[in-house]
Amino acid sequence: MKKLKMAMVGGGIGAFIGKVHREAVRMDGGVEVVAGMFNRDAAQNAEMGERIGIAPEQVFKTVVYGVSGIRIKRLFLKNLQSMVSPSFA
Repeated sequence: MKKLKMAMVGGGIGAFIGKVHREAVRMDGGVEVVAGMFNRDAAQNAEMGERIGIAPEQVFKTVVYGVSGIRIKRLFLKNLQSMVSPSFA
């Protein structure tokens, strides 16, 4: 079975609910987190992407870029998405 591709907005370092969402995705086995914008702080955003194995070019600096950017537009519109509470830690 082909895995669904998921883009995550929020759920960065220290965000409890983000970890819960990623764990649920892992347990499901049919979904893969392939892109996201995890934190508005650039360094923490990049670090979170690295921690969970997201390619640096798929870690977006802003949600606006991610949603309207041509590279990810199809991912957000045609596949599973997860938007979790912001991490202000």
